[in-house]
Amino acid sequence: MNTRNTVIGIIVVLVLIGIGYLFWSSAPQAPTGDQTATTTPSGSNAITIVPASQAGLPGVQTGSLAVPSNTSAVITGYVAPNGAVTSYWFDYGVSGSLSNRTAVKSAGAGFVTLATPAFINGLASNTTYSYRLSAQNSFGTVQGSTYTFTTTANPPPAGSAPAATTNAASNVGRTAAVLNGTVDPNNSQTTYWFEYGPTQSFGNTSAFGSAGAGTDPLAVSIPVDSLNAQTTYYYRLNVQNNYGMVSGATQSFTTGGPAATGLPTVNTRPATNVATSSVTLNGTVNPHNVASTYWFEYGTTPLLTDILGTVSATQTLTGEATTNVSVNVEGLSTNTKYYYRVAARNPQGTVAGDIVSFTTKR
Repeated sequence: MNTRNTVIGIIVVLVLIGIGYLFWSSAPQAPTGDQTATTTPSGSNAITIVPASQAGLPGVQTGSLAVPSNTSAVITGYVAPNGAVTSYWFDYGVSGSLSNRTAVKSAGAGFVTLATPAFINGLASNTTYSYRLSAQNSFGTVQGSTYTFTTTANPPPAGSAPAATTNAASNVGRTAAVLNGTVDPNNSQTTYWFEYGPTQSFGNTSAFGSAGAGTDPLAVSIPVDSLNAQTTYYYRLNVQNNYGMVSGATQSFTTGGPAATGLPTVNTRPATNVATSSVTLNGTVNPHNVASTYWFEYGTTPLLTDILGTVSATQTLTGEATTNVSVNVEGLSTNTKYYYRVAARNPQGTVAGDIVSFTTKR
């Protein structure tokens, strides 16, 4: 191997290490290693985080570590949306002109600081470029500091951006779910993460994961928690390597109930053992770890009020499991349509299942 190829190989290794390090860091910090970038006083390099109880201007920090080749470069930065839907981009150009702009991307609307690397190409070799990260939301636009890099005379090895497929979520519960996807690193060290939130602007990001540098598709999963009950969430898989960033399609899932912590969950099930004057009413109850009293309401009208309907004897359940419950009812009228539902109550409140009907036999 000649000296030129050895140098190219070293550059590739540095690129992979630098990008992996940036994505695995959960907060902005000073870059490590030899630095060739220089600072110009066009913005603040300190990222500003507002309290989570209020929204505000985005926080922006341009990364001083840039990894150039002869016609491209990977540049880095961090953005904190600070509670409002935020977009970001890099301005760049020769000799401080900043006359070019990368594609505008979304950082969501959360309070988490996000790594925002970008891959730019079409550059001239042996040329010094300036670059600066900017972010904008409804509160205004913030610009980071300006840094420079100089492209090399040596072309990088050929490579491709990774591929991402967002798959269906699994283990969807009341406040948690597992987000799934498939990553093809395309033979370059690849990092993946999920964006998710109650709107298609997302607003939250998962932890970052490494998909390696293989050539075969890899199934990836990241659990998320602290979700709201009975809420539809949108999510997508994002992947990044030295040759670009790719987002999978947006999918959605809906968390379970009940809406309030500790409120029981009930479900009315079809009646069984229907006879001329008797029946078995069925349902399910989940107390959600709070002692809960349940009963069945039934009558010949769908109103099922205390005046027009009848209430069975009450029973008590505890624990977290969904339990099948039933009651045998006698003394019904022949050939008559009845309506019924299961209901439950604990200190958090009262819930009632859907109303179901049956007709006694002749």
